[in-house]
Amino acid sequence: MKEVLDVFDISAIVHELSGLAGSHVDKVYQDGDEIFLRLKGEGTKEILLKNGAWLCMSAHRRESTTHPPTFAMTMRKYIGNGRIARIYQYDCDRIIIFEIQKERLYRLIVELLPKGNVLLVDEEDTIISPLYHQRWAHRMIKRGERYQFPPATKNPYGMTFEQFTLEIKKSGEVVRGIIALGIPGKWAEEICVRAGIEKEKPGEDIDEESMGKLYRAAVEILEDIREARFTPMIVKENGKEIDVVPLTFTMYEHLEKETFSSVNEAYDEYYHRVIKKGEDAESREHLTEKKEKILRQLRQQEEASSSSLRKKSGIERKEMRCL
Repeated sequence: MKEVLDVFDISAIVHELSGLAGSHVDKVYQDGDEIFLRLKGEGTKEILLKNGAWLCMSAHRRESTTHPPTFAMTMRKYIGNGRIARIYQYDCDRIIIFEIQKERLYRLIVELLPKGNVLLVDEEDTIISPLYHQRWAHRMIKRGERYQFPPATKNPYGMTFEQFTLEIKKSGEVVRGIIALGIPGKWAEEICVRAGIEKEKPGEDIDEESMGKLYRAAVEILEDIREARFTPMIVKENGKEIDVVPLTFTMYEHLEKETFSSVNEAYDEYYHRVIKKGEDAESREHLTEKKEKILRQLRQQEEASSSSLRKKSGIERKEMRCL
């Protein structure tokens, strides 16, 4: 089951989001690690930012009656009524940047990484407010610090046939060599399926003809994403949603698909049907366990209290007989 977005998912989603440039930030909402940006332009749109995991336009925000958290209030203060100048993916990584223009330029940076973050920086890259404070050996995410991007990942766009061949040849398995080029695992498997090559086959055993098939399959996927030739769909197995993809996958050809008119709609539906529903179920289970624990403690206290009263009553009866 897909729980986080990969770089190609993000490329497809951001391609559509980039069309929101010119809209204005009307309101910022927050529910735990979910941030919603409400934008007004040609109509009203809302963007979901799930820290470390998800991003898409959404039609499923739940109304909250609680006071907005500090992070949401800070966002409203700095970027409220700001104009979206640009939305883009940073260097084919799992990082999305919203450039927002007011009296000065602000950037809202969304890191969909393990231990991810959402943070606002000014035009000099000084951190104004992060969702979480974090520290690594090479950088610190904290108010007042200068923002630094995480270490760069490999960008598969522009790779030559020679570079592709070299990486495959030195890999233990074909699929691992493709992943080493910066292509996510699921997509690496799809490249193998399209090329008709076993993914576990040793890279050193791949002949030139097979290497050409693999390379052409990889380039085909990269070009489909770059040229926005999207066919968004949710993939199901035995009626259960197992994946959401922006392109048609050959390895899913035997499974049921539900198609959508936009990438963001498909990813929004999947998130709320599968991920959010799962989180809600876990939350209910946690509350049930907590309630049962409290009830057990109350029963134990009642039993202890009853036992104490019985003992006290027995002592008093003995004392009465002595008198």
